[in-house]
Amino acid sequence: MLSKKFKHKIVSGFISCMLVLTATAANAEKTLTAAVPVPVDTVWGNAFKRYAEIVSEKSEGELRIRVVGPESIPAQEQMQALRIGMIDILSTFPGAYRSEFPEANVQEISNVSVDDQRKNGAYAKLKEVFDNRFDAELLATYAEGLGFHIFLSNEIKDINDLKGLRIRTAVLQQPLLKALKTQPINIPIPEVFTALERNMVDGYSWSSLGLSDMGWDTMTKYRVDPKFYNIIFNVFLSNKAKEKFTNDELKLLREAAVEFEEKINVELLEAERKEYANQDSLGIKSIDLGSELPVLARKVYWDELTRNSKFASELKLLMDIQ
Repeated sequence: MLSKKFKHKIVSGFISCMLVLTATAANAEKTLTAAVPVPVDTVWGNAFKRYAEIVSEKSEGELRIRVVGPESIPAQEQMQALRIGMIDILSTFPGAYRSEFPEANVQEISNVSVDDQRKNGAYAKLKEVFDNRFDAELLATYAEGLGFHIFLSNEIKDINDLKGLRIRTAVLQQPLLKALKTQPINIPIPEVFTALERNMVDGYSWSSLGLSDMGWDTMTKYRVDPKFYNIIFNVFLSNKAKEKFTNDELKLLREAAVEFEEKINVELLEAERKEYANQDSLGIKSIDLGSELPVLARKVYWDELTRNSKFASELKLLMDIQ
C-alpha cells in the first residue's frame, strides 16, 4: 500500500508534468492580433479572415490570428497601432493612411496590374515608403479587379445629368465628383441610410461589394456603370512584431500572404458577380455611361496628385497606361 507521502509525490509530480505540458502547448501556439477598418463580420472583414485561415492551416494551428475591427481600434488609428507594435498585422485601404502618405491613392487609380507593378518596380517603391514611414512590411495587396460605382435614387440619361446631384462620397471619389459638377457630401457611413431615406442625398459612391452589409441596397434604384478606380486593401506586418517570430514563422506568414492574395482575388470577383445578380433581383438597374467615366476618373485624380507631388509623377510613369 502506498504511503501518503509517496502518493503526495505522485500527485505533485503529475501536476508539475501537466503544468509543463500546458506551458509547452501555450508556447507552441502563438496568437497574432490583426486589425481591419470595417466590422469583422462584413464582406471585407470576412475577406481578410481568409488570410487568418490560411496561416492557421499552413502552421497546423501553431500560428493563429485574432481579427479585430474599428470597434476595438478606430480605423484612422490602426496604422499607428501597427507602427508601435500594438497590433501585429493590419489590413486596410489607402485612404486610412492618406494623411501621412498623400500619394497613397495611386494604387486605387492605377490601371496597371499588381503583378506588373511588381515587375516594373512600382510596388518596390511603395514597399520602401511603407517600411520607412510606417515601420511595416507590405505582405499582400488584394481586391484587384473590383471597383467603385455611383449609386442613385433616380434615373439619369447621360453623364451630364449628374450635374448638381448630391452624392455622398469619400476623399477618393471627390476629384471625379467635382469634375462631374455634382455636390459631393461627406456623411458618416452609419448616417447614409437615413440620408437616403429622407432624400438628403441623391445617391452615393461605394464599392461594388457591401451594399447589403449597410442596408443601402433597399434604398437604391440605379447603379452607374462601368465601375471606376480599384478597390485596394493592403496587408502589413509590423516590423516590431517580427521580433516575436522565428525566421521559419516569418517565411510562413509571407508564403501565406502570396497564397491568400491569389485565392481571395478569385473569390471576391465571384462575390462581385453574385452581388450584381442580387442587385438585379432587387430591381437596381444599370445605367451604362461608357468608358468615358473611368477614363475621366483616373485623369482628374492623377492630375491632382501630380500637381503637388514629384513622387506621384514618378509613380505615374509606372502605374498609368495611356
